[in-house]
Amino acid sequence: MTSEKEFQDQLDQHPDDHHTRMVFADWLEEQGDPRAEGYRALGVLGHSPYTLGKYNPKEKGYGWSNTNNTNAFYPINHKLPIDWFTIIKDTHNEYPYQRLPQDHWRYHGSRQEADDQAAHAFSQLPEERKKEILSQNPIKFNSEKVLRYCQALKKLWQKGVEFHAEYY
Repeated sequence: MTSEKEFQDQLDQHPDDHHTRMVFADWLEEQGDPRAEGYRALGVLGHSPYTLGKYNPKEKGYGWSNTNNTNAFYPINHKLPIDWFTIIKDTHNEYPYQRLPQDHWRYHGSRQEADDQAAHAFSQLPEERKKEILSQNPIKFNSEKVLRYCQALKKLWQKGVEFHAEYY
């Protein structure tokens, strides 16, 4: 791949492809782009934004949560440390539910926008904090268990049970 568009298209097709994210980070670094270290951190830690609408078609876009959000429904790879998370701007205004004051999410209209915001936010952290974050081992989650849980929620939703952000 030789252009940002090619990398972004690949990541759009495979949002959990952390190898591509890290190769893209190297490419960005060669271009002198400040997002490079953030994309590298996302790749190394195995983080990718949550796809809204995956289980509820009313939701559209992508989102990041933070590690203070203890809801087990969302895998850890969609959660960022709170200091990194708070720097991220919320750029998606079409979220269908009322926001809560303690909202643990930042919403974006596209996967690229979500990744770019997280990458820019990482670059603003103090150097020591970046090293500390990168030294943490990524926490793996039981994707089979999460999938079963999401399928159960989808069945309930299809039966007419509505889920709102404050219930997740």
